[in-house]
Amino acid sequence: MISITPLRNVQFGGAVLGLTTVLSVMSPCAAADPTSDEIRTVVAEMLVDAEARSSLLQDEATAGYDGKFFLASPDGDFRLNIGGLLQFRYTFNHREVEGETEGFELSRSRIWFTGEVYDSISFYLRGQFSGTYKIEGFEEASDSGALVLDRAWIKFKFDDVWSLAIGQQVSQMTRENEHAPQDQLGVASSPTDSVFGLGGFMGAELHARGENTRAWFTVSNGGRVVRSDFDNPRNADYALSVKVDHKFAGEWGQFSNFTSARGSEFAVMIGAGVHYEQGAVVGAPAMSTDLLLAVAELSFEGNGWNAYAQFQYAYDNVESPNFGSDIGFVVQGGYYIADPIEIYGRFDMVIPDNDRAVENDVFQTLTAGFNYYVFPGSNALKFSTDLTYFFNAESTSIVSPNTNTSVLASAEDNQFAVRVQLSLLF
Repeated sequence: MISITPLRNVQFGGAVLGLTTVLSVMSPCAAADPTSDEIRTVVAEMLVDAEARSSLLQDEATAGYDGKFFLASPDGDFRLNIGGLLQFRYTFNHREVEGETEGFELSRSRIWFTGEVYDSISFYLRGQFSGTYKIEGFEEASDSGALVLDRAWIKFKFDDVWSLAIGQQVSQMTRENEHAPQDQLGVASSPTDSVFGLGGFMGAELHARGENTRAWFTVSNGGRVVRSDFDNPRNADYALSVKVDHKFAGEWGQFSNFTSARGSEFAVMIGAGVHYEQGAVVGAPAMSTDLLLAVAELSFEGNGWNAYAQFQYAYDNVESPNFGSDIGFVVQGGYYIADPIEIYGRFDMVIPDNDRAVENDVFQTLTAGFNYYVFPGSNALKFSTDLTYFFNAESTSIVSPNTNTSVLASAEDNQFAVRVQLSLLF
């Protein structure tokens, strides 16, 4: 841990040291002076006072860096951590009819605050800068770009197993949905996650974590509903989720991201979950919908390699021709060819219900790329690049255009994108 020495302590100690030096030089004269004993007494008292002040200052709040930037009370009962993420990306997209679209973007810019209030209470507050600023005279320019709250929760730890988090959180239903952008294997999450991922929610989540099994039990306003008041029509009448993971080998911390650096121990985990919500109002004109989502996952971590597979089933009972039972799956893996260099590949597919009146074509994606970790074993500074090939037309699928996945609107097959990204985590 790096500690910051209070400046006034340095100044005071320096003053005393300087005075002591002067008195030492003057000591021959002082020996003949009847007041020399008084001077020595004053100096001794000043030194004692300086030592006392130094002791008191050490008992004040501390700050520094121990893997996180922090401010803390000396007893450790109160602590505030500060962190953030910057992701700068270049994307080149090619479509058969529309041609090429390319440019730079700040794909992620986040800042967050975490901390503890005594040992049993913790908190998380995160904001994200989104969009672009408005340029006067350009009608098409966005006036967004403000810092928007996207995560805010308070967690109560009951014991070493049970805890309860209340607030605006992220769904744990799949690892791809739960992992932050810097913890994804590639440049970004898959198009399948953009269709099935529940994103964030507003509600309460009870979490239990044992030695080999962990589980989440959630009551919320529904998936992808954040920053909403209680009367928001997009809120579900009720939404319930259950997710369970069981690991056969390894440590829980190994599954906090998708990569597995050289020297890592073997780890394997399976997971399954169910989410059901009823009564959310979506679309224009407004339509009521019920959603049932079931997921299954298989994760492997090894000595410089990783593998992950995901299956999702969703029944979306919307009062429109677009209801149906849809299926999605993701298979991906990575391998370190050198300590700082990891190659990876991913295939994912969205299979919509054939009974849908519209938009019922399969959408398949193949991605290949590499990561360069400037500090091997750490996501603090990472350079990533990949090539993503979209086999099918976006317009006849249930996949929507999305700049994060680099899918753009197109009625033709064979769209592809090349992406280069630099991530800084602090």
